Amino acid sequence: MSDNADPRDSLIAELQTLVGELKDDVRQTIEMTDAVIHQQESAHAAELERQANEMKVAAYERENSIRRDINDVYTSFIGTQANVLNALQIAKPTQKLAC
Repeated sequence: MSDNADPRDSLIAELQTLVGELKDDVRQTIEMTDAVIHQQESAHAAELERQANEMKVAAYERENSIRRDINDVYTSFIGTQANVLNALQIAKPTQKLAC
């Protein structure tokens, strides 16, 4: 070392090295944090899509259940009409004989 070298120069060089290492560490931390955030967002989007699909399935099942119930009512109504028609057809000849 020369006599006119400032002892602070070595401290400054060491601190600059440490600051450079800290910058690299921070940059790596930011990159990893961004990657984790991206993964979480992707997982959240997938979960929301799964829930939306479940809700669609449930809605279709409710709609199909309502349609089955309506079909049952129509089937019962048609059955009732057929029974009434049969009863009227049977009663018709009886009414003619009674007159």
